[in-house]
Parts: sequence; structure tokens; C-alpha cells
Amino acid sequence: MELFEKLTESFNASQQEWFDKFCDAQCEQEEILRYDAFAYALKFGVRLMAEIFLDGEEADSRGPFAGL
Repeated sequence: MELFEKLTESFNASQQEWFDKFCDAQCEQEEILRYDAFAYALKFGVRLMAEIFLDGEEADSRGPFAGL
């Protein structure tokens, strides 16, 4: 945290504004990536459960699980 404070203290107003925008954009990107990872893991888990219930048959080949 000390390095972050030293860095931001050296910024002028314009640089601080650009840095804040950069940090906001980076946070937004991380949120999108986390959502994608969660969605993938959830779909994988649903497919795994469906295959277990279907006695090992592939779940994506039929019914409401097609395309997951």
C-alpha cells in the first residue's frame, strides 16, 4: 500500500484523473471475467449433475440441457 500511496502522491490532477479512470476500467474488466468464470463453472456443474442423473449419458445431447 505504501508504494501505491507514493505513486499517487506524485500525480498531478490530470494524471490522477486518468489513473482513477484506469482503475475503474480495470475493476469493471475483472467483474466481467469473474462473471464469465462463474457462469462457465455453473454450467459445468449443471451438466455434471445431469449426466449423473442420466446414468452417464451425455447431458448436452438431449432435452433442456442441450447447448449448455
